[in-house]
Amino acid sequence: MLYMLIIAGVFTVVAVTVVIILAHKKHPGKTGGKGPEHVLESDLRDEKIKSEIILNAIEDGVILIDDKRTIQLFNPAAGTITGWDPKEATGIDYKSVLTLINAKGEPYPPEKDPFNIAMTGKHTVKDNEANLSTRSKTVLSLSITVSPLMDTNNNIRGAVAVFRDVSEERKEGQQRA
Repeated sequence: MLYMLIIAGVFTVVAVTVVIILAHKKHPGKTGGKGPEHVLESDLRDEKIKSEIILNAIEDGVILIDDKRTIQLFNPAAGTITGWDPKEATGIDYKSVLTLINAKGEPYPPEKDPFNIAMTGKHTVKDNEANLSTRSKTVLSLSITVSPLMDTNNNIRGAVAVFRDVSEERKEGQQRA
């Protein structure tokens, strides 16, 4: 239950961050001024700072990808889990960073990939059986939730994923079985 509340909070923060990023891209370079634009810009900047504080503080990995599947946001926890520096991971294809594998160590086929399913099916996907091959080739058990991001015309604009290392929990579950 707590994990679901955390995920809901993270998605809210990510949604605010996406709005801020899109607003900034739509109106780059606007500075100063005393009109309504300045107030909006100041409010957006404050919200961006709050969002960054939250994203940097949570222990779950958060990745935002665009419609071309390029990483646009990669929080520090995502870096810790995957072994990738957030600055290195940002701007490259998510599959280069988040190598999902099955229990046999085989790469996920497209029909099993939660990003692919979420973006083609236009619905949230939860995968509690995933494994991640980190940058150092260590294999971690992963719980991942991927939600598509759609515009007002229901076109896919990207996806956001929240994930965490569940290796210990999975190991304990296997020992109990």
